[in-house]
Amino acid sequence: MSNNNKFAIFAGIMIVCGIIVFALQNSSFTTTTESIAHSITSVSQRLKNNPKASQAAEEEDDKPKRNCLLNRRVCDLKLAGDSPQARRTRAKEARKSGSTEVVMPNSDPIEITVEMIPKSVRALKNTTFRVEGADFRALEGRLVGVNMDMGTTIITFKKTGENRYDGKFIPSVCIEEVMQYSLKLYDEGQDLGFAVDFDIYR
Repeated sequence: MSNNNKFAIFAGIMIVCGIIVFALQNSSFTTTTESIAHSITSVSQRLKNNPKASQAAEEEDDKPKRNCLLNRRVCDLKLAGDSPQARRTRAKEARKSGSTEVVMPNSDPIEITVEMIPKSVRALKNTTFRVEGADFRALEGRLVGVNMDMGTTIITFKKTGENRYDGKFIPSVCIEEVMQYSLKLYDEGQDLGFAVDFDIYR
């Protein structure tokens, strides 16, 4: 057999081998890609068909967002600068300092604090809410349940010092181990525009 024939046969074999290797590599790549896509689809389908997982995700989304939690700290809130309470507070401070400066309705907000005493509250135990920092005329709190409808409980605040007001509350017993409440503040029936939250333990 001549050298030319040998070379032709060798070249043909190499070309065939190259085609086979290329085909195998492409087949492997396609198979791997299809396998990954199948796995992703399978996982998505399992999550979709898992009612407990779907329900847990929906419940997490449906949970109400909590306001500042009185069990953890004293809550700092801001009264609008043009609110009657802010204007009265600034006017009183001006009179005390002997100032004749006119109190503008667009002044900066006034900071007030809301505190719960004690911070760890249990059912049927005396609890005090303390609001400080502004001049109120008829301050009241309205309590509503967050994780259970308990109606509305009205708390009347009494003045106990300079710009300081205390409201007493005795939590009732509930079937829930932890009862979540939200407290909104009103003055002369006007919503002050903010709320604080707290938890009561059975």
